[in-house]
Amino acid sequence: MLPLAIAHGDADWEANILAAFHRLSRAPLPTGPNDDEAARQWELRHRAFHAALVAGCGSPWLLRLHGQLVDQSERYRKIRILHHLESQAQVRDVNAEHQAVMEAVLRRDAAQAVALMTQHLVATS
Repeated sequence: MLPLAIAHGDADWEANILAAFHRLSRAPLPTGPNDDEAARQWELRHRAFHAALVAGCGSPWLLRLHGQLVDQSERYRKIRILHHLESQAQVRDVNAEHQAVMEAVLRRDAAQAVALMTQHLVATS
């Protein structure tokens, strides 16, 4: 799906990615397991960023499937983000990961973008 978006995305698609990344990078991570509002805001912006990346693919069916998969994984990601302070050894720089994916996408480097996205998703799981 990401390679299709890279192949078909236009300047508006690129602008939406930049805007979504900017909003996500400004969203603070939760400060602890009871910081539900920060987790909710971060998750909304995270979801919007990943949706922006694939939005240019040109396939409503793939976009619908992507949305369903995100819906199913959201609950687990929220648990992870709320408990990120429990083990500093496991904390990743997700903003840097998102920025690297975004930059590869905007360079239209599909192979690098897919490799970085795969690493990002595997690390999250």
